[in-house]
Amino acid sequence: MPSFKILVLVCPLAMQLFPSKLLAQDAPPSPPVPVEIMLGHNRLFFQSIVSKPFTPGSRVGLFTIGTFQTGYNNEPDELEMAIPLQVSYKIWKNFGAFAGLAINNKTGIRPVIGPQYVLAKRQILIVLNGRYILSGSNNIEGFALVEYRPVLSKNWRLYSRVQAFYSYNPQGENHDRSFYYLRLGVQRKALSFGPAANFDLYGRDKNFKDNYGVYFNWQFN
Repeated sequence: MPSFKILVLVCPLAMQLFPSKLLAQDAPPSPPVPVEIMLGHNRLFFQSIVSKPFTPGSRVGLFTIGTFQTGYNNEPDELEMAIPLQVSYKIWKNFGAFAGLAINNKTGIRPVIGPQYVLAKRQILIVLNGRYILSGSNNIEGFALVEYRPVLSKNWRLYSRVQAFYSYNPQGENHDRSFYYLRLGVQRKALSFGPAANFDLYGRDKNFKDNYGVYFNWQFN
């Protein structure tokens, strides 16, 4: 069982670091894989996003946002890791549905299903999805990510992002987990950087942890 858990955690990371290069000659460019590190005053934060079709032009694809954060003193209670693995199917235009696994170091592995909306343009990216947990407390969750990257000059863009998550426990009728992440910086080619703020809330009482610092984001192709 330990080796299985290690395999489950390592495989998504490997897929993020080594994305498929099997692209058809006339297929649209493969979406980049943004990898971000935030150096905060309280915690170190890491995130990578994979959103790719299994084959060029396919309606079926993989979507995952792997996150990791920990305190600088290596306190066990400060360690957090979450890797949702979602296989999505595009139903119509930007709308689709997904099924997969929600994996984190607090609750383990849980099956999930839900709807999804993705709009990807040169200047804007919008990702919205709702998740229903099929085991345990059957949490209902919502996730939103919005990026806006307008042109500033020939070589520079403004980079801004709002990222939010909310998990509701229907059995306890209470808040379970939520976060709100903000980024505002500049982008030159594949690199963006600037100030960052993370706001995390935990449990019924919404125990609050804030984290302010700078982020560096690189988009791997």
